[in-house]
Amino acid sequence: MPTDSFRGFPTTPAQTGEPNFYMHILSSIPGSVDPPSTDFSSPGAIGGGLPLSVLEEFRQSAIPDRLTLANIQWVEGVEAVALMSEAAIANVQKSTSFVGTQAARILKHNQWAAAGGWLSWGTLVDGGVGAVPYFKPVRPPIDFEKRKPIKYPTPQGTQALPLLPFVDSETALAIYDLHKITPQEGETFWRAVKRSGCPIAIAEGLKKALALIAHGIPAIAIRGITQWHIKGSNTLHPAIDDFATINRRIHICFDQDAKASTQAAVRQQILKLGAALATKGCKPAVMLWNRETGKGIDDALYALGESAQTWLDAVIDDAPDLDAYKRDSRVLQALANLKRLNTLTYPVERATQGEYLPQLPELKLGAIHVLSATMNAGKTTRIGAEWKQQAHDRGWNVLVLTPINNLGKQAGFDWGLPHIHNYAVDRDSQTALWSEVSAAHGLVMCADSLHRIPDSFWQRPTLLILDEANQVIESLTQGDTLGSRYSLILEKFTAAARHAITTGAIVLSEDNLPDRAVNFAKVVSGAAAVRVFTHRKESAPWDCTVYRGQASGYRADFLQAVRSGKRLIYVAASQRETKRMERAIGKVAPSAKVTRIDSETNQQGKFTEFFEQPDRWIQANQPDVLILSPSAKSGVSIEGGVNAADAYFSAVWGYFPALGTDTHMQQLGRYRPAVPRIVFCPDFILSTGDESLLSPRAIRRRLGLNAKAIAGVYGLGELLEAGDDEQAELMGTISSAVMDYLAAAKATIGNQKTDCPHRP
Repeated sequence: MPTDSFRGFPTTPAQTGEPNFYMHILSSIPGSVDPPSTDFSSPGAIGGGLPLSVLEEFRQSAIPDRLTLANIQWVEGVEAVALMSEAAIANVQKSTSFVGTQAARILKHNQWAAAGGWLSWGTLVDGGVGAVPYFKPVRPPIDFEKRKPIKYPTPQGTQALPLLPFVDSETALAIYDLHKITPQEGETFWRAVKRSGCPIAIAEGLKKALALIAHGIPAIAIRGITQWHIKGSNTLHPAIDDFATINRRIHICFDQDAKASTQAAVRQQILKLGAALATKGCKPAVMLWNRETGKGIDDALYALGESAQTWLDAVIDDAPDLDAYKRDSRVLQALANLKRLNTLTYPVERATQGEYLPQLPELKLGAIHVLSATMNAGKTTRIGAEWKQQAHDRGWNVLVLTPINNLGKQAGFDWGLPHIHNYAVDRDSQTALWSEVSAAHGLVMCADSLHRIPDSFWQRPTLLILDEANQVIESLTQGDTLGSRYSLILEKFTAAARHAITTGAIVLSEDNLPDRAVNFAKVVSGAAAVRVFTHRKESAPWDCTVYRGQASGYRADFLQAVRSGKRLIYVAASQRETKRMERAIGKVAPSAKVTRIDSETNQQGKFTEFFEQPDRWIQANQPDVLILSPSAKSGVSIEGGVNAADAYFSAVWGYFPALGTDTHMQQLGRYRPAVPRIVFCPDFILSTGDESLLSPRAIRRRLGLNAKAIAGVYGLGELLEAGDDEQAELMGTISSAVMDYLAAAKATIGNQKTDCPHRP
């Protein structure tokens, strides 16, 4: 078909009736404006009518002028409106004889294009001009559904086809040399690239593709992340399919977006495009980089300047294949889930930062007080000196619940309160215990001892403190240590929480306390008010080394560190592993002084002093290696306020083939100085059936199938068999709160296990 000097516009009378067809229609539209001049001889334009501002725009995408001039031209006025309208008008002509009226409507709809914009057509594998223009208007039309401008609108009635950019001879020669391509006589650049089998890229947008071409990578431009396939199928567009040859490496180069929903959409399209390429026998890889360097690859290359080529080579070398990207995608999704599941979204009444937590506000009657403060910021000291003291000054009792009895002894020592396990169970000892509780107006215990509190304790108003609150609630709802007393303890906790809210207050304390813990406390207590206080301390980061794969190398390196005379802390996810390592040290370093602290070695309170005053215990006992099981995951603060240079131990080693990473981080964090952390974590940690669902909604649905299933899994059956209506309502509230908490908690653990090798 004959065309005029403006690429691609048909001029046959059969289609347009006359060469000035568009001008004639535009002039007949009521209210239309005169099209702007198309004279580009002004000083603000360069050869070919391209404004200097456009040339500068491409320079800021790391694209040399020669590539810009080979691909970009300027269009405005009637020609621009016609550009966006001709395909739609041609389609109308096929179905109706009333072309003039319909054409006028289409042209009026596209008058925004008259202000002009830059344009590219691209080329074909064997030369010539592409079929669908790539247009960036000065005044883009608005997508009213998405409520934002359409930055690169595709003409009505056309497909959003990929573009093969034109490549100037200088750039082509550089690429031939880099990839050892010998072009044949009369062969186009893209034909030579196709024949050679050299790596190429698929880039999100023309400027990204040109930036890659300028740096040695032949790149096909797609108009959006979804526009790599024929509409309505997953079949590759022919322009991409031509290059999807066996064993060819194809780099997928999409933007590094910050918005979570956009990241998810990008991941989905990368996986779909990668799968379509893989079916052709080629080798897709995904280019990834730090978004801070630049959102798009062109932004990053421009920002890096002279070091851009070296950086790009590294990005290409490090690009994961599709299988690795799938694994990374699961990890990224898990991290996004974790961020959501572990977030505290309640309004914050006071947020502070600094070395230590400042003075706490007055307790408010009937409120839950949430204190989310960084480890080693002094929250235990503040709670004891201020909130506990305020309660005593008001004549209240104080009940402190901790996740593990031994660790509660340190809180009891710090706050001057008796711990329930400081006394034996005989009558005289119990009489002495409750006498001291009465005198001290409070006590410390684990939740599984709640049934031992006499009714007389509740005759006073009560401040209920959950120290390491999420762990207390997790232990309470899981019921692993409660056995047949599970429903009884839940009922006792609910009664204690409701008494505290009615007569006193509740305190929930833990670093990064999640919503699920606050929600549980709020539901079972009936509290209406939640006050949140946060504090962040800028601590020195840990120098972390993570081992993966087989554990033998990790263990060998640890034993070598012991033999070299280093003082070390060893924390593990199981007592079995701590016993194994203790035996191994005895064989290779028999003179090393090793102390293992767990439930087996702590019989009759042998290590009570360690739990109450760990720093004094360490100085008195001078261990070479201190081995701790998960029983020391919380509550114990060792050498707080000591810097790494003055620390007693030189490193903390962690062995974590099980449990979730919350537990891992708690164990690693018991030793406060910022000494190195050396960690073993396998490629995956096996999840339970519920945890593997990853979604709280899915887990809640499973737990809520029927009462029998709930009772079988978590022993909640008794809660659902209450007698009178009031009791039944209370038990229903408790069971619902438990299931909501467990659903979120198990989803959290499942997601942590999904990305375990990537943390801490």
